[in-house]
Amino acid sequence: MRLYLTIVFSVLINNAKCLRFDNTNTQFTTLPYAAIKGRLLQMAKSYPDLVKVWNAQDYYNLSSPGTCGEERCEQWFAQITNHRTIEAHPERPEVFFSGSVHGNERVGPTTTVEFAELLVENYKHGSNEWLQWLVDSRSIWIMPNANAHGYYSNVRTEHGIDPNRDFPYGRSARQCMQTVCARALNELYRDHMFQLAITFHGGMKAIAYEWGSPNHPRGSDASPDDNAMASLGSLMKKFSSETYYPEGKLNSIVYPVWGGMEDWAYASSWDTKFATPCEADGYPRSKTVYDDSMLRTYNILVETANMKAPYDSTMGSSSFVLQNAGASSDGHVPRNIRLCLALADLVQPYVRWMDKISVDTTGYELVNSTELSFSWDIGGGLALTETKLFILPAEESEIEACPTEISYNLRNRVINGSSTISMSTNGQTTTGTIWNTVLTQRSKTPSAYSQEWSPFRPRFQRNGYQFPKGGKWLVFAGARVDQSWGAESPDAHPKIPPQAHVARARNTEGYYKTNNGKIVEGHSWWLSKVRCIEVPSPSTLVPLATTLESTTEEVSTITTTAASQLTDSDTIVPQASTLATSTESEISSSLSPTETQSPTPTHSTTDLDITNSRSSVLTTQPFSAPTSSNSPSTSSKHGSSTSPSTSSRPGTSSPTQKSTSKHDTTAKEKPPTIQFSTIQSGVSQGAMSKGILIVVAIISVVILLVVGVIMIVRKRQVRYAVLETEQVSMNTLYETNPEVNY
Repeated sequence: MRLYLTIVFSVLINNAKCLRFDNTNTQFTTLPYAAIKGRLLQMAKSYPDLVKVWNAQDYYNLSSPGTCGEERCEQWFAQITNHRTIEAHPERPEVFFSGSVHGNERVGPTTTVEFAELLVENYKHGSNEWLQWLVDSRSIWIMPNANAHGYYSNVRTEHGIDPNRDFPYGRSARQCMQTVCARALNELYRDHMFQLAITFHGGMKAIAYEWGSPNHPRGSDASPDDNAMASLGSLMKKFSSETYYPEGKLNSIVYPVWGGMEDWAYASSWDTKFATPCEADGYPRSKTVYDDSMLRTYNILVETANMKAPYDSTMGSSSFVLQNAGASSDGHVPRNIRLCLALADLVQPYVRWMDKISVDTTGYELVNSTELSFSWDIGGGLALTETKLFILPAEESEIEACPTEISYNLRNRVINGSSTISMSTNGQTTTGTIWNTVLTQRSKTPSAYSQEWSPFRPRFQRNGYQFPKGGKWLVFAGARVDQSWGAESPDAHPKIPPQAHVARARNTEGYYKTNNGKIVEGHSWWLSKVRCIEVPSPSTLVPLATTLESTTEEVSTITTTAASQLTDSDTIVPQASTLATSTESEISSSLSPTETQSPTPTHSTTDLDITNSRSSVLTTQPFSAPTSSNSPSTSSKHGSSTSPSTSSRPGTSSPTQKSTSKHDTTAKEKPPTIQFSTIQSGVSQGAMSKGILIVVAIISVVILLVVGVIMIVRKRQVRYAVLETEQVSMNTLYETNPEVNY
């Protein structure tokens, strides 16, 4: 036993020591090439279900750029996501972070490694739901040392060639793809569909976006995606540290270059006039011929500091890494980790339920009421246009089991279905998205793993929704965000609609692009996961009023019986009967109107017609404190997998081509509702067989106990009243006939 405890405590202590973002205030330092490689391999070993690593030499059969110490230099890269579910979700949005295209610019590599460590350590050891969500719902790629030889040697170039002038945009065929750095990045982009990316640099301070090439000079450097780029750039500036970074277009705040990674990754799939295939020695020309889907990335250049290699004392620490606007422990690494988090979140909108629910084996929620409340939150977007609840009856194929995925047909039913009931905020969007919370977080626990740092809130809530009838229902929360991203910028060069995947997918229903088994899919409405709810029929509910009325009858019977026993005098019985009648009246009058009514539904002024071909609209107010709970709180912890990390090519699944259609907008009419006026407690035996929610059961028991106590008190009052009446009558008889022995 002593040995066993020693081993257990040793493991716990070792694990505690290796965590970097708890309360230990880890000081960041610039990581050398060997340490970066070692950290990536260790993460893959410690978290095989979250991290997989490869090097470009083995994976893409690229040559090494030279030697790094006693071994060949390699471009290592990693994917951070929930690998247990990734193969089933080729549409999972992809983001990319490059650490060092220039080898002597040192902040980026350390930032990308520490960012990855933050995500995976929190997933296994922390409780920050936001960070866990990013791992589950995003595919995050990092290449800390794209210029591996330059980074090891602490020089800008790769053997004298600048990798950030080596991409096939505005370059001649013989002047591109000469460096292994550019080739490694090219291979990675060809394999994926990165919607957002950061390439870290140094030597100045800037957050800069397209255009950044001489064919779009200053003053004419607004891209077709300028609306989206300016919006995201402004957010990044605020989240990193309000005043630290200037932000703007590359040509305006940095300088234009030909062959830069930024414009190449953004425009090479559609601006083919300047995207010329390369004819480099030892590298196939076909590798720089791009299809319509490969390169539409909003690729952001971040110049991290005026010094290319800042002092370690300015790199910052892990304490308050999520606190923006210049915390006392802020520094280069925390500041830029926040930029990575921003892009990982904003790559795609999402809607999350904030209610804790219980489901049965078929995925349906266990409820015991026709009236439910719903709360949700919205992320992945900045400007909220509209949010709604969508409620529709389950079809026959959905009765046996709740659908786990939103198919094309189900989505179409939700948004355009004739039987869908919709509820809207009617433009009340003052509560915004999670970024209203993220941008205001201050002075919390130093541990980034803490749930206190999660921005998720029940920001929107619909209280007391009355289901029109019993049965099985599907409920979704939906949102439309960032409508300006899809609008054509008046200053755009060329004057064409937005071209980046991230902007086109955000508001376009039916937008569908695929590359190498990866999918970018667009929507006009972003929906939550489905909540499947089985609503009991009103006839199966036993109203509390019935229990109260039967108890009243029992008290009345007891009172009448007590009075009827005093029949020896004509003066006793009338008094007792009168008292019994008045007591019953008092008890009945003490009940509220809803408690004495039968459970017959009463309709509001607008009757519900669920077959109406136009959706109805109800006002949903921004979040206020909930008045009641409708389900027990049950939280699920992420499971772990012991599947080993491999360096083989990840499996890809062929995308299924989906048909597209334009959807009608939802009509806004007066809400149909049905009100049930009865306090409903208790269930039929049929409902009992499915299990009663713990909270509802406890509340019901408490109510019944309170009612029981009230009835007992009433019963005693009646008995005392009868006895008192009897005593008064006896005294009267005694006074009348004092000589009689009673």
